[in-house]
Amino acid sequence: MAERTEFDLDALRAAASYGEEVCDGIASFSARLKDILGGLPEACGTGKPAEKFLNGSEGEPGAKESSDATVEATEGVHKSAVVVRDAELDIVSTLEQAEEASTRGFD
Repeated sequence: MAERTEFDLDALRAAASYGEEVCDGIASFSARLKDILGGLPEACGTGKPAEKFLNGSEGEPGAKESSDATVEATEGVHKSAVVVRDAELDIVSTLEQAEEASTRGFD
């Protein structure tokens, strides 16, 4: 005879809700990062040292390329967090449906 497996769906829902907070936090960080790094060229001013710093020299990347890569990586982390959040919510939904179907089957 099969044993009944039970899940605490409220606890699973609560755990899955943290994914939304993580996604929001990463999005907020990314926006601040873009804003700060976007002001870097103006803050550096003009001249040869500023140009070297921003654009790099002797084949080495400058601050602009590094900034762009950092922003791109942060956006990638955000996309990954969204995928994980969505998967967690899907699991909760699937378990809710399975529990409902199982309960109907035993009634």
